[in-house]
Amino acid sequence: MPERDMTELSEAVIASSEFRHLLWLAMEIDDAELERIVQEELPRLAIHGITEDGVVTAFVAFDQRAVPVIIEYIAVSSDARGKG
Repeated sequence: MPERDMTELSEAVIASSEFRHLLWLAMEIDDAELERIVQEELPRLAIHGITEDGVVTAFVAFDQRAVPVIIEYIAVSSDARGKG
C-alpha cells in the first residue's frame, strides 16, 4: 500500500479535474455552482488532501479561523474508499 500523507493542496491540484470531481462528490451540484464555490468560497478556506502518484484522492476544506474548526467540504474518491 502506498504511503499517504495529508498535506495542504497546491493551487495546481485544486485546479485539477480530479479535485473538481471530488468537490462535485461533496456537493452534487451543477458546474456553475462548482465554479462559484471554487472562486468565492475555497480561497477563504484551508484545503488539505491526500494525493497518490500526483492525483488527489481525498480532501477536506475547512475554516480554520472558527472555534471549533468548521469543515465545509469533504470527499473521498470511490477508488480510495475503504483503504483506511
